[in-house]
Amino acid sequence: MTPALASLRGQWFVACTAAEVATRPLARTILGVPVVLFRSAGKVAALIDRCPHRNAPLSQGRVVGDLIECPYHGWSFDGAGACRRIPGMAGACDHRHQHAEAAAVVEREGLVWVCVEAAEGAREELPPHRHVALADSRFDTFLWAATAQCALVDGLENLLDACHPHFAHAGLVRRAQKRRSVAVNVRRDADGVEATYLENGRPDGLIPRLFEGQRLTSIGRFFPPSTAQLEYTGAGGPRFLLTSMFTPCDDQTVLIHSCISTPRKLAPAWLKRMILRAVFGRVLRQDQAVLRMQQENIARFGAAKFTSTPLDVMRPHLLYFLSHPRKQDRTDYAGSLTMEL
Repeated sequence: MTPALASLRGQWFVACTAAEVATRPLARTILGVPVVLFRSAGKVAALIDRCPHRNAPLSQGRVVGDLIECPYHGWSFDGAGACRRIPGMAGACDHRHQHAEAAAVVEREGLVWVCVEAAEGAREELPPHRHVALADSRFDTFLWAATAQCALVDGLENLLDACHPHFAHAGLVRRAQKRRSVAVNVRRDADGVEATYLENGRPDGLIPRLFEGQRLTSIGRFFPPSTAQLEYTGAGGPRFLLTSMFTPCDDQTVLIHSCISTPRKLAPAWLKRMILRAVFGRVLRQDQAVLRMQQENIARFGAAKFTSTPLDVMRPHLLYFLSHPRKQDRTDYAGSLTMEL
């Protein structure tokens, strides 16, 4: 585990959707820590995925009532990790060394957030909700999950980078042959960084033509520890809003839960969902492929070696937040540039 990821142990990350925690144990890895999720007394519980008896993975067991049962010897644990049953043992299971280790877990707005840091005092506050259109009746909102083979900072940069769509998503998002001068304003404070691209034109890619009209601004935002957001606005306000919550499974794999919102129009939500899955799903697969290619080539050379220009607007700020995990250590920044977009 890199020092940057190790420093995030006290932060909260999305493990899954609430609907995924059903009748069977669900295994996840967060910051290199295996976790098992299940429901106990109707609430989502998260334990470190290791039985204290013989280290068998609890995720390979089963949920019996409100307890999760180890597949090896049948030891059973409640949502707090307390051992409630040892088959064949007549006495009570009340010794701390028999308990499984619990992780902090919160279910909020259809998502399950987990903090794997065991030390209570090291936990940060649960991040505020960032997808403003989630409960807004004026928007249709869709949620889906994906994985990518990449480092956390590379995955975040990929979503917020304005330069790669001309090539990796040519025709779908932007066209390399059609560029115009765009002013970019960047503002950073302790809560995140925002880059606003003053476009004021009609997008020429397939996806923005389907879901937008005249675009006034493109806005890329990052909220620590790992939420990236894109907002495309027109005269009437947001036309397309994408919020992606990245969960680093380890140094080379991320789990991504994305919310996508578009204004409600004549098209029914089911049709919009079908179109989004077709066209945006293709963009997602293209990003997964280029990130995998990048990661494999870094491994081929044994280490990463990057060269950057001012066009790489967001990466310096992503690295800044990863190296300053504590809010009180961060400073403000404001700047601007012009680029051909």
